[in-house]
Amino acid sequence: MHLIKDPSTGKIRVSVDSRFKVQEIDVVWILLEKSDKFKRFYENEEVEARNIKWYRDFSLPNGINASYQNGCIYIKRYPAPMEDAETIAHEIGHCLRSEEVSMLGIGLHPSE
Repeated sequence: MHLIKDPSTGKIRVSVDSRFKVQEIDVVWILLEKSDKFKRFYENEEVEARNIKWYRDFSLPNGINASYQNGCIYIKRYPAPMEDAETIAHEIGHCLRSEEVSMLGIGLHPSE
């Protein structure tokens, strides 16, 4: 069980799940505001226009602050602090590459 602040209402609520969906802008706003390098990457790759799903995940192992899986990015710290900028960009990169491979119709198995 975790207490979380709903960014849209500002109210505190209880989450019993180890993962819950969060809004992209609420994850990256600090990085966009304080890192010109991250902001350039984010804008050049048109990340906001992508359909990346973001989740706060309390079950990520120690030392892992973000992870990518199946079009979703799971983050431990919310919003992402400056020290997570490279990690978040790395995980966004996984999403972008996965999207490109999918658009090209390249499968991971010979029968695809």
